[in-house]
Amino acid sequence: MNDVSDADSMVGELVNESIIDASIGDAMNAEQTDQSETFPLEYISESESATAVNSSLGETRIGASIVDEESDAKTGQADLTFQLARSATPEYISLPAPTITEQAQRGGPLYDNRLNETVSNLLLDRDGHVAATRLLLEAAAEGRYSNPLVVSKVMKEAGRLGGDPQVVEQLYLLAYHLLPRMDPYPDGQMQAWIQLEDDALIAMANLGLLDRVSQHRDRLIAAGAAPSADAYGSMILNARDTTDDATVAIELFEEARRLGVVPNTFLFNNLISRLSKARRASAVLQVFEQMKVAGVLPSAVTYGAVINACCKVGDIAAASYLFTEMQNLRDFVPRVPPYNTMMQYFVNTAPDRQKALSYFHDMIRRRVQPSEHTYKLLLDCYGTIEPVDNASLKDVFTRLQSDPKVKVQGVHWSALINSHGCIQNNLEEAQRIFESASAAQGLPDAVCYEAILNACLHNGEPGLVEAYADRMKAQKLHSTAYVESARIKAYAALGKLDEARSVFDNLQDPPSGSAAPGNHPGGGRRRRGTPHFMSSQDPVFREPSTFDAMIRIEKASGNVERAQTLYQMATTRSFPVAVIDKLKALL
Repeated sequence: MNDVSDADSMVGELVNESIIDASIGDAMNAEQTDQSETFPLEYISESESATAVNSSLGETRIGASIVDEESDAKTGQADLTFQLARSATPEYISLPAPTITEQAQRGGPLYDNRLNETVSNLLLDRDGHVAATRLLLEAAAEGRYSNPLVVSKVMKEAGRLGGDPQVVEQLYLLAYHLLPRMDPYPDGQMQAWIQLEDDALIAMANLGLLDRVSQHRDRLIAAGAAPSADAYGSMILNARDTTDDATVAIELFEEARRLGVVPNTFLFNNLISRLSKARRASAVLQVFEQMKVAGVLPSAVTYGAVINACCKVGDIAAASYLFTEMQNLRDFVPRVPPYNTMMQYFVNTAPDRQKALSYFHDMIRRRVQPSEHTYKLLLDCYGTIEPVDNASLKDVFTRLQSDPKVKVQGVHWSALINSHGCIQNNLEEAQRIFESASAAQGLPDAVCYEAILNACLHNGEPGLVEAYADRMKAQKLHSTAYVESARIKAYAALGKLDEARSVFDNLQDPPSGSAAPGNHPGGGRRRRGTPHFMSSQDPVFREPSTFDAMIRIEKASGNVERAQTLYQMATTRSFPVAVIDKLKALL
C-alpha cells in the first residue's frame, strides 16, 4: 500500500478490527486449583464477558468523551491531554526503546498488512504469542512493522499466559513507539493508545505485577479515559494478596462505576466471586440483582459463584434453588465447580453422604470430568461422615491414582491420614499411610505433615509432633503457619509454655493488610516470582489460626494480659472484621 487513501483505509480497518477483537476478551485458566475453595476466581473465563453489549470503546473504556466529533473544543482538549499522557513511558520501563526508522514513524507505508495477518493467525493457537512475538521483533529489526494494535494484542496474550515480563515490556515499547505513525488519523491514534494502555494493564495484572498495573491505570485516568470493564475485572481477579480482598474488589468496582465504565459479565463475575470467598452473601445477592437490572446476562459461572456464597453462609435452600435455575439456563454448560460447591456443603457443613453423592452422580451423568478437588471431597465423604466406609474410601483413592486427567496430591493423602487418624482414632494406620505418601514423588508435602501432626495431637501423642517437625526440616520443606500451630499446641500439651511462645515469636507478620504467603503450598495460581515450594529458610508468616491457638493457650494458662497483647497484635494485621471479632470472643 503506497498511496494515502489505501493507508487511511487500512488503518481504519485495523483499528476497528482490533477494537472488536479486544472486546472479546481472553480465556482465563479454567482449572480448580485452590483446594480450600470450590469456586476460585481463576475458574472464571474472560471470554464469557457480555461483549456483544459492551464492546465499543466509547461505552466501556471512556468515562468522559475523549473524542467528540460534535465539539471541536473537546477534540482539541482531548488531543492535548493525549499528548501529555503519552509524553513518557511508564516509570517501570527498564528496556531501551526499539529502533524505529524515521520512515516508519513519519513516512512511507503505514504498516505491513501481511505481517498483521500472519501475527493474527498465530494468535489462534494457545501458545501462538511466542512465535508471534519472535516474528514481530525480527520484522522490526528488518524495518517492517505491524499495526500497534496487533502488537498490543500479542502483548496482552503474553501476559495472560504468564509470559516473561521483559517480553511484555518489549512489546509495549514496540507498539508505543509505532503510535506516532498514526498521527494523520488522530481519532484512531487516540483509541489505539487507550487500547494499548488497557491491554498493558491487563497483561501486568495477569502477571501479578500490580505496581505496574497502577501506572497504566493512572495514565488512562489522567488522560480523561478509564480502564475497560475487562481491565477492572482483571484487577479484581489478581488483587488477592491482601487480608481483605473483598473490600479491595468493592473499591475497584465503585471506581469503575464513577468513571462511567459499563460493567460486563467478566467484571460482575469477579466481583461476585471475590465477595463469595469472603462470605458476604448479602452483598453477593445484591450485586447479582444489579447485574440483572443492568441487562447483563448471568452465566453459569455467575450462578456458581452465587451458589458458593449461599453455601458458605448455610443458606442451602437458596443455593439449591439457584443450582436448579442454573441447570435450566438455555445455554447451560455443566462445569465442575458448582457441583464441588454443593458436594462440599453436604460433606463439611451439613454432612449428608447421600445428598453429596447425588451431585457427584449427576455430574458424572452429564459427563463432567472430576477435578482433584472432587476426589478430595469424595475421600472426605466416605472418610469423615459416619459411618466411615473404608472400602469405598480405598476404592476412590484407587480410582484417583488411575485417572490420567488428575494428579494425586498431598491433600488426597492428608484426607486418608485425617480419616484414619482423627475420625477413626487409628494413629498407627495414619502413620502407615504417611509413610506410603513418603514413597511418592514430591511427597510428603507440608499438607501431609499438617495432617499427621494433627493426628498425633488428636490421639494424645504430642510428644511425636516435634520428631515429625524435625523430619520435615531435614527434608528442607518450607513450614506453614498450620504446622507451627500444631507445634505450639504440642508444647502446650506437654506443659512447655516457654517453648510454645518461642515458636510463636519466631514467626513473622507480613506488612499490614497483606496476606501471609507460603502457607498454602501448591494451591491456587501463583504470582510471578513466588515459587510453589518456598525454601525451608524462608520465613513463616502467622495466620489468624496461629493467633487463635496462642490466645487460647495463654487464656487457659491464666495469662489474660498476654492474651490481650496477642489480640492487639492481631488487630494490626487488618484482618476482616469477622476474624477480629472471633479472636476478641476468645477473651
